[in-house]
Amino acid sequence: MNNVEAFIKSVPYIKALMREEVMLTVFDHEKYLYYSPSADLNFGHKYGDPLPNGYLNYAMVNKEGTVVVKVPAEEFGVAFDSISMPIKDDEGNIIGAVNAAVSTEKKDALDQIIESVDNVAAALFNK
Repeated sequence: MNNVEAFIKSVPYIKALMREEVMLTVFDHEKYLYYSPSADLNFGHKYGDPLPNGYLNYAMVNKEGTVVVKVPAEEFGVAFDSISMPIKDDEGNIIGAVNAAVSTEKKDALDQIIESVDNVAAALFNK
């Protein structure tokens, strides 16, 4: 079993460990190898579907570590954080990558509530 297959086998355990719903995608340089949606994020990827052009050949993956991208709601209808990292073989060559996406909808709503409360408090105390 290679490292990509081992990672895919561990996905159910990883999802069970997470505090919040997470969408997990595993892919190689050209296609999706595994897809597990979350309650908030489901793009309908299937095994073997081709990657979008901007993702081919690990274009969105930092070869040395993780990449975090904040995706606004305007792009897919839900705002989310997208975290990607490479999966390497024993020689350090990239043989796959994983992406975890977590909706920021609840966090964004809480941030708006806090901002509103701050504005009200500022208006009351600055009179």
